[in-house]
Amino acid sequence: MAVVGFDAAKISILDENEKVTDTFTIDRSSGGTIEANISGLAPNMNVVYASNVPFYVSAKGTSEVKCELTVADLDDLGMEAVNKILGREQDSTTKITKVGVNTTPPYCVLELISKDKQGKGLYLGLLKGKFTFDGEDIKTSDNNGSQLSEDKVTMQCISRKDGYIYAKAKEADGTTQEDFEKFIMPAATAPAAG
Repeated sequence: MAVVGFDAAKISILDENEKVTDTFTIDRSSGGTIEANISGLAPNMNVVYASNVPFYVSAKGTSEVKCELTVADLDDLGMEAVNKILGREQDSTTKITKVGVNTTPPYCVLELISKDKQGKGLYLGLLKGKFTFDGEDIKTSDNNGSQLSEDKVTMQCISRKDGYIYAKAKEADGTTQEDFEKFIMPAATAPAAG
């Protein structure tokens, strides 16, 4: 699959019913997407031997699906958003962000927005997983000036209740971004007025 550029990423937080409660967009105005590496889509393969030869290959589902997402500055998204995605606590008075033994990230959806070689929209989605941020990378400035250290978050994925874990669509095939997002990010419905 030929991919040209990386326009944006959307991270949506899921409730216990796998419905979206919040969506945050990382693009040129908030964080800046650099790279996303999705792995684990291929199934684990097991070869069954019989009569001294390979007889059957068992291959079903996926292996451990994850995505490493690199952005220019995650904090540009806003600390409240980052803390929600990562399950961190922030003191309302001092604004100190805290991570500890009770830090529990929520399940999220990740949409990656790019283009194909004809310039049409290309959409990739990981349907349910949790984000982690492993550490900070702080470096000194040298005679070449200051370098911006990129931020990397990792999403470890599981299947949704419907069994799906990954989705992909192309505008060239007639799928709109709106249709794709309706599938990967089901909206929470308001309770009926009573």
